Amino acid sequence: MKFVTLLRGINVGGHKKILMNDLKQLLQELGASNISTYIQSGNLIYEGGEIPAEEWSSRIEHLIHRRYGFDVPTITLTDANFIRAFNELPYESDIEQLHATFLSETPVPDKIQKLEGLSQKKDQFIIIDRVIYLKCAGKYSDSKLTNAAIESKLKVQATTRNWKTITALKAMLR
Repeated sequence: MKFVTLLRGINVGGHKKILMNDLKQLLQELGASNISTYIQSGNLIYEGGEIPAEEWSSRIEHLIHRRYGFDVPTITLTDANFIRAFNELPYESDIEQLHATFLSETPVPDKIQKLEGLSQKKDQFIIIDRVIYLKCAGKYSDSKLTNAAIESKLKVQATTRNWKTITALKAMLR
C-alpha cells in the first residue's frame, strides 16, 4: 500500500533541520520502500505494506525524536485517502488562494465553531472528515487560520499544504 506522510515544521527558518536523504533512510529503517520526497518541507510518498497510516505516523515521530531530539507532528494518509481529499476540494479558485490543512483526527463538532471567529469572514473554510479546505482572501501568511490556531481550537494535530504542493504530490502517486 502507498502512503503520503506530511511532516509539520521541519526545515523552516533553519529550525528542525532534517535532510530529505536522511528522512528517506529513516523510512527505509522502518521498512518503507520506493520512497520519494517533494521539496524540503517533509512531504513523503512511499510503499509501506499493510501497516495502518496512524502507525506510520507514530513510528516516524518516535524515530525522529530519538534520532534528532525534537518532536515533529506527522500525519500519514493512504494514497486512496489523499486522492479522495484532493478530489473533494469544494472551491473553484485561483490555486494561490487554496490550501488544505490535514488533521490527525476528525474534529468534534462543538470545537469547529471556535474556528469560525478566526476567519473574520475574509478567509473561507470547509471541513470534510480530517481535512480543512482553506480559501484565503490574501496570502496564507496573513490568515488567522494557522496550524497553531487550528490545533488550539480543535485539539488535534494539523499541518497545512498549499494546493500546488498537494497537486504535485497527487501526480507523484501515479
